[in-house]
Amino acid sequence: MANLVVRKCNGSCDVLKDCEQKMAVFCAMDPSYIEYDVNGRPPNPNNITAHQVDAMNRAMQTRSQVKVWENHGLLVESLEELNAVDTDWDLLAMSDEEWDTNVKGKLAKLYQRVMRTNIGASLGTKVLHLMRPRLVAIADSVVVNYLGVPTQDHVECALVLAGEVRRIGRDEDNASTLAKVQQHLINASVIESDVVPSACRIIDALLWMRANRLRRPEKAGYHRLWRQMGLASP
Repeated sequence: MANLVVRKCNGSCDVLKDCEQKMAVFCAMDPSYIEYDVNGRPPNPNNITAHQVDAMNRAMQTRSQVKVWENHGLLVESLEELNAVDTDWDLLAMSDEEWDTNVKGKLAKLYQRVMRTNIGASLGTKVLHLMRPRLVAIADSVVVNYLGVPTQDHVECALVLAGEVRRIGRDEDNASTLAKVQQHLINASVIESDVVPSACRIIDALLWMRANRLRRPEKAGYHRLWRQMGLASP
């Protein structure tokens, strides 16, 4: 069984067990995978449309109004700050030098452009993840609080979270776990090979399930299923 070791901002450590099976159940049963990861994918990765906002709202139970995105001039044919962020960039695969000297600054400019009034770190990264699924870490409030990421400034929150996800994913043992999870999803025919969740997204989903279990144990929907499958609690 593949485990993911999570070291939080306060130095504490958590171990997420049985990651292959848990992600298989997530992709097979959670509406956010089909509604968001699959159906929400954009035909043009530089053009945010109402479709991405709607996909986020349906899958993530958010209520972001398309008009807000329109009023901020974000639903345009080619958003300059988004176009400057290469579609091939991978948050976990790139070197520290590339991240520090090139990518982080451009990502910050993109976040500054998108995270405006009524669009904070959570909503902004959820839409931008669809545009750059290998690069943008989702700053869901449950995951942010679980890791202990500062939340006073939306852009800082999203960037710090990206750094934490990057640190988790670049750990040698964790990188092996993430590769095993992706291969398991393909081998088990849970998903099509062209929509395999990125390592960045797998970390997000696993952290969200774990954090949700700790935050609301009586309402963590997967816990009973994990128990029936003989899996460790998320």
